[in-house]
Amino acid sequence: MNSHFSAQPTLDVVRTDASTVDFHALELGGAPAIWLPQPCREPVLVLGSSQPAEHYSGATTTTRRRSGGGAVLVSDEQLSWFDVWIPTSDPRHVNDVSRSFDWLGQSLCESFADFGFDASMHQGAMVNSPWSSIICFAGLGPGEITIDGRKVVGISQRRNRSGARFQVAILKQWRPSDYLDLLDMSHNGLPTNDFSVAVDQLASAAVGVTDRHHELVAHIMDKLTGSGPVRR
Repeated sequence: MNSHFSAQPTLDVVRTDASTVDFHALELGGAPAIWLPQPCREPVLVLGSSQPAEHYSGATTTTRRRSGGGAVLVSDEQLSWFDVWIPTSDPRHVNDVSRSFDWLGQSLCESFADFGFDASMHQGAMVNSPWSSIICFAGLGPGEITIDGRKVVGISQRRNRSGARFQVAILKQWRPSDYLDLLDMSHNGLPTNDFSVAVDQLASAAVGVTDRHHELVAHIMDKLTGSGPVRR
């Protein structure tokens, strides 16, 4: 896969003071950049924009992102999270929402390949499963990355007239039971109310990259930024 990314304007890295909860409320705008929240040591459950809050009743901090899909359990132990902001003036911005993920997914896929992973970027329509409206990593959308058919990178998108904000989650560990522990298993809309059956159904949906995870994420940042400056 030949990338044209190096010909694009540099993306700076902006380290925000925002917690995981506040991060999702940041206003869109500014120069093209990667936005990083503060470290997340205690898990935060991030619900999709239209996901019913009653899906989850466990005792954990909860917030809501302004993009669709199911929940993502965010913590430094679980995954690495960053956002990419692309204004409409940037050549990477694509009006076709179904293709707007391509440049980012391609760069991510190349980074995984650089580390020896046989990774693929999903192209085409959203692939839903019985669990995908409840748990983000149980579905597969445009630009997202899989290893052996199992999702390892989730990407959502929020757009306005000034540009597009891509939210990227790279799995470090995949433990469906962590989600199910917080889920209201009596909820009528679940594919199953049996905890062990649910674990089995979700086990093959995704996979985490634990070994050399931080090195991989650093490599992804280098590829996206061209080793651009870090702003505060």
